[in-house]
Amino acid sequence: MNYLFFTNTPAHVHLYKHAIRELRERGHEVRILAREYTCTVELLEWYDLPYEVYGSCGTSKGSLLSRLPAHYARAIRLARRFDPDLIFGMGGYAAHTGALLRTPTVLLIDSEPASFDHTISTPFARVVLTPNTFRKDLGDHHYVFAGVKECAYLHPDIYEPNP
Repeated sequence: MNYLFFTNTPAHVHLYKHAIRELRERGHEVRILAREYTCTVELLEWYDLPYEVYGSCGTSKGSLLSRLPAHYARAIRLARRFDPDLIFGMGGYAAHTGALLRTPTVLLIDSEPASFDHTISTPFARVVLTPNTFRKDLGDHHYVFAGVKECAYLHPDIYEPNP
């Protein structure tokens, strides 16, 4: 299968890196679409993960908003070329790309204050995952897990300290 992951921030790289490695070891094709933001690309390079950059932005909302149309156009073009069977992400880029490509999308959401992002992204996802501390109900496709997303990279079975 072809799996596509969106990494918009450095935290997303940490979140998905172990799953990506596991999928690749099992023979699946994996691609990451990354936004060049702070050290996101440097982390992808560090972990030797397969990525393409769909856009860049500064740290201000104005910087992001001004580049949003170009980001979407490039992300959709790159995703279409990869032809994913499943998309993973945390917001609008993943959800909207999946909807346009008619590809099932799994969103992982853990920020309740981001109501606008939930409103514009969750209706387009096949599955929305949240930790059990998340109190909002995001509909029939909303599934809750015990724990926090940080366990994906800080769990004692996989965490590798670098003193």
